[in-house]
Amino acid sequence: MTRASSVTLVACIWAVFGSTHILAQAGDTFSARLSVVPIDARAAQTTSGIGTVRAVLVENSLFMTGSFEGMSSAAIAAHVHQGRAGQRGSIAFQLTVSKGSSGVLGGSVHLTGEEVQTLLESSYYIQIHTEGNPGGELRGWILASE
Repeated sequence: MTRASSVTLVACIWAVFGSTHILAQAGDTFSARLSVVPIDARAAQTTSGIGTVRAVLVENSLFMTGSFEGMSSAAIAAHVHQGRAGQRGSIAFQLTVSKGSSGVLGGSVHLTGEEVQTLLESSYYIQIHTEGNPGGELRGWILASE
């Protein structure tokens, strides 16, 4: 993906999620630092990359946007999973992700009261799955920003 394509995708994501409306309201902010977390010995030899995600909770709506780079192969999917730090969990929400080894991701979701509590307990993480590592290449827990 070219830099121009990445910038265009970020602009589209930001426009779709109503950045002006989000920034105009006070909300809790969160972030995730994405790094390699191999799921087995084979994946340990083939995973690479880094990324960051910023999230804002406005009432019960969570808005997420981020970027990643240097993965070993093209992204095929990105999700928010439910699981405590260090534990793998099931998919909770789908995210939109550019289909390259570097790019952007984002999404928004309306959370129930229970899901907001799960977020506040740092029990959600973001994972990017790739062609070479469909079980997941980058992962990072969503933590409250200080």
